Amino acid sequence: MKKIFSAMLCVICLSSSLYATAPCATRENIDKKKAVMGRRCTCGKTLFYTLATAASGFCIFLGYKFYKSMIGQKESVNIRTMSNDALTKRIVGLEKKVEALKEPAMFSWKWTVGSLKSVVTSFISSGLAGIVLSKFRNFYKCYNCFDNVTDFIAVRLEGANFIDELLYNAQLFDHFSVMSEDDLQKGKERFTVSLNNFVASIEYLVAFMEYKIDSFQDTVLSEEDILLSKHLFDTVNTYCAQVENIFSNGGQLFAVTSILREDVIRYIEGFRGLENRVTWMLK
Repeated sequence: MKKIFSAMLCVICLSSSLYATAPCATRENIDKKKAVMGRRCTCGKTLFYTLATAASGFCIFLGYKFYKSMIGQKESVNIRTMSNDALTKRIVGLEKKVEALKEPAMFSWKWTVGSLKSVVTSFISSGLAGIVLSKFRNFYKCYNCFDNVTDFIAVRLEGANFIDELLYNAQLFDHFSVMSEDDLQKGKERFTVSLNNFVASIEYLVAFMEYKIDSFQDTVLSEEDILLSKHLFDTVNTYCAQVENIFSNGGQLFAVTSILREDVIRYIEGFRGLENRVTWMLK
C-alpha cells in the first residue's frame, strides 16, 4: 500500500512540475504540421478534381439523354377498345387502389403503425444527416486548401478565440497570484492548459504561412515578407520565456499577454496584406 501511495505521489509531483513549466513552439512541430498540410492539400485537390470530373460526366450524360429524347420519334399510342365487362373491372381495380391510398382513421391500428414508422424514419434520417454533416465538416477542415489566412483561422482554428482565451486566463492567473499557494497553483495549471492550446494554434498558423509563402515562388517577395512567419514564431517563444520567468519569480501576466495579443493580430493582418498584394500582382 505504501508503494502505491509513493507512486501516486511521484505522479502528482511530476504533474505539478510539468504544469509549472511554460510550453513553447518548436521548429520540429511546425515542420511536421507543414508536411501534413501539404499532403492533405494534394489529396484534397485530387479528390476535388475527381469529383468534379465525375459530376461533369454525369451532367453530360443526362444532357445527351435529354437531347435524344427531344429529337427522338414519339412512340405511337395504341388505343384499345374495351368491352363493358372489362371496363367495369378496370374501374373497380382503380377504385380499390384509390381507397388504399386514403388516410386511415385517426388512432386506428394502421394510423398508429404509420405514425410510428414516420417518427422512426425521421429520427434515423436526422441522425444520419448529422453524422454525414459532421464527417463532411471534418473532411473540409483536413483536406481543403485554404486560399487565405482568414479562411484558415476561421475554419481550421475555429476563429481567433484562442488568443482571447489566453488573455482571459492570464487575468485569472493574476487574480489567483495574490491569494493562497493552492489558488496560485490552480491559476498556473489553468493558464498552462490555455497556453498549450495557444502554442499549438500558433504552430498551425506559422506552418500555414510558410506553406503559402512556398506557393508564392513565382512572385517577388521582400525579405520582410518571407520572415513574417519567423517573427511570429520568435515573438511567441519570447513570450513563453517571459511566462516561465513569471512562474519562477512572480509577476503579472495580463500586461505581457495583452502586448502579445496585439503582436499576433498585427502579424496576421500583415500576412493578409501580403496575400492581397500577391493576388493583385497575379491578376
